[in-house]
Amino acid sequence: MNQIVKQKLIYLLKAFIGAALVTWILLQIDRQKFLEYFTHLDFTVVLLICLLSVLSLSIQFNRWKYLLLRNSNDLNFKELLPSFFAGFSFRLMLPGGHAEISKIFLLSGKKRGKALAFGMEKFFQTFIKLFLILAVLPISFPQYTIYCIAVLVILITIFIYTPRISLIKEIQQKQVNNYLLFANTTFFSLAIFVIMAIQYFILLNQIHTISYPGLQVPS
Repeated sequence: MNQIVKQKLIYLLKAFIGAALVTWILLQIDRQKFLEYFTHLDFTVVLLICLLSVLSLSIQFNRWKYLLLRNSNDLNFKELLPSFFAGFSFRLMLPGGHAEISKIFLLSGKKRGKALAFGMEKFFQTFIKLFLILAVLPISFPQYTIYCIAVLVILITIFIYTPRISLIKEIQQKQVNNYLLFANTTFFSLAIFVIMAIQYFILLNQIHTISYPGLQVPS
């Protein structure tokens, strides 16, 4: 009985920490300018951005849950959502998002598999960012095309051979197909960046028309 009460209190504490962090972040925003900008937006645009944000958060959460399920055999599913939002809030507090690692400490049980899941999450985020930057950089700086291609080849080679690293298999608490894991997580990560790009495109077009082949959003 005492153990059940303890677990519920810990769960409520984690939920409170997550809610407190979100509230603290909202308090740091210049709410007057925030409201001024959004009052000039069409309702349909606001609704679309909100829906895309919910979709993005859902994909981020499912990526986190997927990585945990594949790398850790000691999970309490009730803790996943509070730890995700708490980690998300911590990420916004420090430049670079380094404080997000705190979310693995909000999960009970052994931390080895959870730390690997967090490391993989950051690996894919960084890989997708570099890949997309190098893929579009030659559009504005064609003189660097050959260098971008060379670095892209190196990145892809690293990506292909990383699943074979024996240290990863030693840390993992489950036997999984790492190539399938990498492919699925890449899909999650790419989808998140695509949604974010669409959101920026829509919002910026409300201020200034952005010309992009095949895309046009009325401002």
